[in-house]
Amino acid sequence: MWEAERHKQIKMAKLINIIGPSGSGKSTVHEQISLRLKDSGYKVESLSEPNSLRDLAKSYRLEEGRNPWTETAIYTVDRFIMYREKILPRIKEDGLIFLLERGLPDTIVYQGMLGQVDISDILKMNSSIPRSDLYLALVVEGKEGNARVLGRSSETGEAISQNETAEKIDELSDCYRSLTSYLKNIHIIDTTNLNLDEVIIECLEKIKRII
Repeated sequence: MWEAERHKQIKMAKLINIIGPSGSGKSTVHEQISLRLKDSGYKVESLSEPNSLRDLAKSYRLEEGRNPWTETAIYTVDRFIMYREKILPRIKEDGLIFLLERGLPDTIVYQGMLGQVDISDILKMNSSIPRSDLYLALVVEGKEGNARVLGRSSETGEAISQNETAEKIDELSDCYRSLTSYLKNIHIIDTTNLNLDEVIIECLEKIKRII
């Protein structure tokens, strides 16, 4: 781990997204990176999507016959509110890192690649949202990802969704790998054979390069 004072002062806030399918470790990695950056002296604002419209997004996702265009609109409006209220007012704040769990890439994957909403339309709808300085896309082989999900479910009692089968996790991981065709600053990390510390070290090395 490096110390913040040993590195170049951040002149504007940095935007970093941690993205990926269930079982890739993104939530745990998001939490641990936030803690380690804070321990190194950085100001970190951790945010997650959906944000203000979380309850609406979650309830709509459970509806039968849901429309991917409607989902795109919900997530786009939610993202606009979060950026307008929580990020843009502080975007010029020195030494600040916004660490975001999920974001625009997830809309491209779920509503675009899988929901068949035209990706160019998704990008137009989100044109007022600043692109992030770094997207850390965690991917995982389906069987390993599903095993992790099953382990989490046995501990927490959470139900397993249709996006958490081995086959679906494989499909989603392929989608996240293909995001490089639509967005810049994406780094793919396959977590299948890595332990948590190894994933965090690789993520921090990539973060170090932009801050």
